Amino acid sequence: MPGRTLTVGPYYFIRWTRMEAEDAPRVVREVRELRERVGRPVVYVAIQGPDYREPSAATLRSFKEGFLELMGLVTHDHVVVLGQGLTTSLQRTALRSVITLARSLRVDHTDRIKVWTSVEEVLDLESDPAHAKADVLAALDGAGLLTV
Repeated sequence: MPGRTLTVGPYYFIRWTRMEAEDAPRVVREVRELRERVGRPVVYVAIQGPDYREPSAATLRSFKEGFLELMGLVTHDHVVVLGQGLTTSLQRTALRSVITLARSLRVDHTDRIKVWTSVEEVLDLESDPAHAKADVLAALDGAGLLTV
């Protein structure tokens, strides 16, 4: 899998560098297993940095096929695009535009996809009393998932 994952309580973090078609079933399986362990919807957070590469058409089809199952297991699909500057700003804007279009076409669950500039924003929205924000951020940093 061309990405790194970390779970902390109900949080499933994945730092994508490049998505492959075979990653979709694995991610859905891991999220399903986490949901069974924690007994509640998972907080799914996909992190993209400057090292992220756009997926192929086959990969996009594979993720589309697993999307409905994934959304049945999670609170939201949080996408964090790390970094500053024009490129990352344009990436966030493009993602938000595609999501807005999908919502206008009434694509299921697109109202639960959120695009952020930082993991801190996600943790502010999706706080978990058993896992302090600072501890979650420290775990992510230690695992190298927040490196820009």
